[in-house]
Amino acid sequence: MDILFSALASEIASRTISFIVAKYQKQTTMDKTIRLHQLLLRARTIIEEADGRHISNQAMLLQLRQLRNAMYEGHYVLDTFKGQTEVNKPFNNLSKIQVSIESLESKIGDLKEFVVFLMDCPRFLREPYNTYLFMERCMFGRHVEKDHIIDFLMQPSSLSLEILPVIGPREIGKRTLVEHVLNKEMVQKHFSHIIRLSSDDLNNIENDSTSKGHNLISFTERSLLVVELEHEADLVAWGRFRSSLSKINIMIKVLLISCVQKVSTSGTTGALKLKRMRSDEFWNFFRTLCFGSENPYEHQLLLSMALKMAKLAKGDFVCANIVSRLLRANFSTEFWSHMLDRMIKGQRLHFHLFGEHANDRVGKNRSHIVFDIADGTIILANKIYTSTTSLEDTGVPKITVENLLNKTAIIPTEGNFEVLRWQSPIAPYYSYLGNCVNRKASQVVPKERYLKRKRKEDPGRESKSSILAKTIKTIIICQE
Repeated sequence: MDILFSALASEIASRTISFIVAKYQKQTTMDKTIRLHQLLLRARTIIEEADGRHISNQAMLLQLRQLRNAMYEGHYVLDTFKGQTEVNKPFNNLSKIQVSIESLESKIGDLKEFVVFLMDCPRFLREPYNTYLFMERCMFGRHVEKDHIIDFLMQPSSLSLEILPVIGPREIGKRTLVEHVLNKEMVQKHFSHIIRLSSDDLNNIENDSTSKGHNLISFTERSLLVVELEHEADLVAWGRFRSSLSKINIMIKVLLISCVQKVSTSGTTGALKLKRMRSDEFWNFFRTLCFGSENPYEHQLLLSMALKMAKLAKGDFVCANIVSRLLRANFSTEFWSHMLDRMIKGQRLHFHLFGEHANDRVGKNRSHIVFDIADGTIILANKIYTSTTSLEDTGVPKITVENLLNKTAIIPTEGNFEVLRWQSPIAPYYSYLGNCVNRKASQVVPKERYLKRKRKEDPGRESKSSILAKTIKTIIICQE
């Protein structure tokens, strides 16, 4: 009997201790999340004030960048914790919350002198805005790069021609970043003329006459050229145009935008290279677009689903803008769950057919799936491009990805057609288009996989050649 009572007392004591420890840990975790949330608000206040001023001090910009990174990481950790708590999943690494708290406390504590000097920095004049509306009209997370370009443009010129290459992968936001800089009042006042030239413009200038390039620019006033080079072959036309510019004895500054790496050697200063955002940066961008003026923490289940969708998007800005616009218009759990399910299935299908993420293929300008239909049919983009001409002006039927997701699009059953993936709200209002075809998923074989398979065939046997010829008639080879 004594043994029974002893065992019972031991069990009660053990459970009591476990209960007290669990309660203490829960309270400690709650205290930490509250503390992290408070620090994030303080960091955001400082950052928003700094974003409204022109900072030229490089040390201050470095401090601001470190604080911004700490804020992004803190939001990512806090949202991940809240999302997993909402769906009853354990958040095993509570130390991440503590690390974020310590990082923010350290960064904010070191900003006393920063805040004093910040008050002396001139303000940017801008209209009041809702956060998500502003986010749709700027390049999120590129503040350091933006200030780098502004400093290049505003610094007194020691040469008559100065060139800053801005390079990076496709659809990473190079043009958006430049347009955001050009919208600054101080930049517009600094240059008498701001002229945009595409690769086609350079070739047309070269074909017409070199003097046409001279006529584009005032010979007596300070001018800024924004030149876009699409292909490596455009470097030849650019070289000749640059030679003609060097003969003009006025101050000309050039922003050279391209995804071609060789362009980085064409500047008079080091190239500005844009990289893909870190996951925590992209999450802050996506979250703000999805929830708009709503408080994400009042929609914990939606927050959890949005976090998963951000990971599936893998830093794709076009995808983020398309999906967030739909999500923001419908705050129902069923709709958000439906969108998450579509993204999961779409990614699985893409990996099954191509062996890589759609965003990776877009960066290589290879064929990729724009939309998959329930009956096994897919809309395949064989080519992607940008245009400043609206689809109505070209007479091409307007099909948008949003129409496809809402099932309101009339999809052609044969031939090629254009799909408007997204239209930027920033001048010059680029439309991101895809030249698409309607195919069965079972008929799609990537060109690189088909060629690899063909090399394995024995060309010496007539029977295999015959079989291959018949197979080619039924297999659609995706053109890159």
